[in-house]
Amino acid sequence: MFTRVFGKTSFWSYSIALILLLQAIYWHHNLIAETYPNTNLTIKSVIVAFLAIINLVLVEVILRGVLFFHKGNYHLLVFIMFFWILPITEWSIWLWVATLFFWFSVFQIFKLEINESESKGIFNAGFWMVLAILFKPDFYYFYLTLWGALYFKGRLNLKTFFLTLLPICCFFILWQALLALTTNILLIGNSGVTKADFSFLWSDRSEENTGLILILLASFVFVFKHLQGKFQGRKSYKINLKICLLILFSSIFIILLGGERNNVSWISFLMVTAILSAQYLDSVSRKWLVEVFFTLCFCIIFQEQLISWVFLK
Repeated sequence: MFTRVFGKTSFWSYSIALILLLQAIYWHHNLIAETYPNTNLTIKSVIVAFLAIINLVLVEVILRGVLFFHKGNYHLLVFIMFFWILPITEWSIWLWVATLFFWFSVFQIFKLEINESESKGIFNAGFWMVLAILFKPDFYYFYLTLWGALYFKGRLNLKTFFLTLLPICCFFILWQALLALTTNILLIGNSGVTKADFSFLWSDRSEENTGLILILLASFVFVFKHLQGKFQGRKSYKINLKICLLILFSSIFIILLGGERNNVSWISFLMVTAILSAQYLDSVSRKWLVEVFFTLCFCIIFQEQLISWVFLK
């Protein structure tokens, strides 16, 4: 069933992926509503649904336009299933937006060969990174990721280094101008850096930990297959693959710096995992293994309902 629908690019695969993503948002909406019964989440959930769709589109654009993969749509299903599995206990709109801007920044580096103006592309990368920092101050660490991506592209030098920092100067001048006009400006996002608290990596419920273990194991397999060189072809693909791996490890830091009860930090990690999964799942000769994998994902999502049904029966 999964291989028939998502094994090729089609209108139905995109339509079903969109429906499943919205269902995953609705699932988490209900989960959060049960945890915080007095909280009005309707507007937040609508915003998160919009941002999630953008993230899914960005995964598609990078895979098709940067890594030139034009076969199946397994990556869409991987992103949605893994997002659905995550035990998210609250929405963090600022973190969603910051993660999106972070990806916009790296995407500018991905397409440097396509850009007519290299300087403009690098400035834009710095611009999106500054926006990410405004929404989530933790993200200033990820200027290192941006410079690492430039290094892999062979574009890191003194000029490009200052080009990535130029947007900071522009925002600073704009900020000082606004301060001169008004004395009370609302800061965007969190005003301070989040303290690392790793206790959120594991839950007290074993049912939730099984999903986390599946995500980590699957990510390890996808990365391992790419590191084996099985899917490496053109030189440009190898460079972009290194950047993907750099983002993967940077995303782990995003997770750790996201803090307690900020599990939406996993979104960036899932985006990279989905991108790396595409060629691997498409290359599996025994398609029943792909069916088993996605069936297992659904079983983990609905494990409480399945356990209740088995015991009641």
